[in-house]
Amino acid sequence: MVFNRLLSLMLVIGFLVTSNAFGIQITLVQDDIVTQEFDDPEHSAIVNPANERLIGGSGVAFIIQRACGDKFVEALKAIPLKTENGVDIRCEVGGARAMQSFNLKKKNENYAHWVLNAVGPDVKGKINRSISRKKQAKNKKDLLIKACRNTLDKAEKKDITTVAFTAISTGIFGYDIEEATPVQVKAVLRYLKKHQNFDEIRFVVYSDEHYEVYKEVLDGLVKKEKLAAVKVSNNKKNKETKKRCYSF
Repeated sequence: MVFNRLLSLMLVIGFLVTSNAFGIQITLVQDDIVTQEFDDPEHSAIVNPANERLIGGSGVAFIIQRACGDKFVEALKAIPLKTENGVDIRCEVGGARAMQSFNLKKKNENYAHWVLNAVGPDVKGKINRSISRKKQAKNKKDLLIKACRNTLDKAEKKDITTVAFTAISTGIFGYDIEEATPVQVKAVLRYLKKHQNFDEIRFVVYSDEHYEVYKEVLDGLVKKEKLAAVKVSNNKKNKETKKRCYSF
């Protein structure tokens, strides 16, 4: 009798673990995107806030390209150009492309093996020009939602189970961080409701300001979206790192 009960309990525990019944972990962390470490790096990706040509750029996009090295850039250049509204592009605004991380994964065995290049709206219209600045600004919310959804679609197709997002479109593209953050977070959570194949989604920010904006948005969704705050930590390698975790 006791043996049968123990066996039943073990089977239930096994089911909970294998079916991800404890939920998807949502993590907010203030840290460098290129030095994120993962338990399963072969099935992990960082998100590059790319432009429609996928190469060049500044800020986070430049940092990621430099960390991944020349072969990464060459692989992006090998993607055929297509013409939209007279402009040569490799990825449409709102689209995404998956790419191996090349040199990045060689630097540390726990670094992501994948980069998901997400093209968000360019509100200022200085770089992405296949869609007019006016249309990108007007449709910025829908285009950002589309970029997040396509990024996660690409992740699923590559069996990527952990994705570390950056604040897409909030840099040189000019999307206000306080406007963009709830759009991005809600788009990701909405996607996860129908796609249970992920283990963790991270939102990685660099500044105190951005961390506080994401924290406020995530904390505000604890009841509305059935998020559960599970812990606040952390001290990493003697460097103070803000981190907040939720279960979804």
